[in-house]
Amino acid sequence: MSEKIKIEVEVTPIQMAQIAQIVFGVSLTEDQPKTPAKKPKKAEKVDKPVEEAPKEPEAEEEPEEPEAEVSLDEIRAAMSKKVGDHRDKIKKYLESVDAKNVSNLPEDKYGAFYKFLKEL
Repeated sequence: MSEKIKIEVEVTPIQMAQIAQIVFGVSLTEDQPKTPAKKPKKAEKVDKPVEEAPKEPEAEEEPEEPEAEVSLDEIRAAMSKKVGDHRDKIKKYLESVDAKNVSNLPEDKYGAFYKFLKEL
């Protein structure tokens, strides 16, 4: 005799895409439902004079260090933390490097994209 067990799990669209990638090897980034945009809070009007901040001398540009090897899994982990608040910026960046989604991101762009995510 066999019995059925039903398990229900609530996940975010990002988590669902990650599960589908792991289990089925497919990317749902194009088809996943978008999370509703958060309404910005209304700023209170303040009648204080605006003071200019003292300008700091510009630091000399340091030569960029070669970007460390970054895996697609590390990129996905970083992206899952940032995509909720920065979806449009991430999408524009991917479009600028001719990638429809992270799975289509060229490997030579991993380091730069990872750096971009960390700076968001």
